[in-house]
Formats: sequence, structure tokens, C-alpha cells
Amino acid sequence: MDILSLLHYAVKRHHFPDDRIFGHTNPVEILQNSDTVDQMKQYLCGCFEAFLEFSKEQTEENYANEIINKAVAFIKQHYTEALSLRDVAAYLSINSSYLCRIFKKDTGKTIVTYINDLKLAKVKMLLEQEGLSLKEIAIDMGFQNYNYFYMLFKEKFGISPSDLHKHP
Repeated sequence: MDILSLLHYAVKRHHFPDDRIFGHTNPVEILQNSDTVDQMKQYLCGCFEAFLEFSKEQTEENYANEIINKAVAFIKQHYTEALSLRDVAAYLSINSSYLCRIFKKDTGKTIVTYINDLKLAKVKMLLEQEGLSLKEIAIDMGFQNYNYFYMLFKEKFGISPSDLHKHP
């Protein structure tokens, strides 16, 4: 159970979808209903493999400039926070204007757009699940201003988050 708890913590920390790692059945029930240690081991190994595979999918972006790769990795780890260009530049110990220029050149997006795209993709996924309010989701994704979040979402997906929330 400790191994499962650690894996579950890692899944939550990285904002990976539970069903992609554990399947659609409660992992605790699977372990409790296992007849042998080998069955438990097989299930947990499968979960770890799914975690590693999903992790690999999330990090497949690879840019020629190592600074951009480090910036993208940092953003992916912290995008649910109130993250800014200055935060990323400070992490990399470089000038924010320089980072802004090379990031846009290599990715085709500004850092703010890149961060917002990550947040909005996660919001869309969360909206398709039941039980969370729009404001909770917006706050969890680090949006300080609900109206700004609402406008960005509608601009990106062509539908308001409340409409998507009503009709997933």
C-alpha cells in the first residue's frame, strides 16, 4: 500500500490523469483482491510503466536550445501556480527579455501563451469530470482573475467553460 501511495502522490503532483495510470478500477481494491504477491507486483509494475510512458509523452517536446528545454520543463512543473516570465527567467538566471525573445523564436509562442495553453488544456479535462466548480478549477490552475480565465477559455476553445461544464 505504501508503494501505491507513493505512486498516487507522484500522479497528483504531476497532474497526470488517474485513469491513464491506474485504469478505471480502484487500485486499492485491485491490491486487496489480489490472491498472490505476484499479482500485486504485476499490477504495480503495470502502473509504474503507465506512469513512465505518460511522463515520456509529456516531455517529448525537445528544442535545439537547452535553455528553452529547461524553461519548458520548469513551466510544466509549475504551471498551476501564478507563474510569470520573470519567474522562469529567475529560475534560469537569465534576462527576461532575452528569454522572451528566444522562447518565442523556438516555440512560436510567448511564455504567457504557453503557460495559459497548458492551464487551459488541464481545465478542459477537469471540466469534463464531475464534482468540481468552475471557480475551484480556475483557482487550482493558478488563475488569479476568474473573468480573465473565462475570457481565455472561450477564446481558445470557442465555448465558455460554463457551457462545457454543463454539457461535457
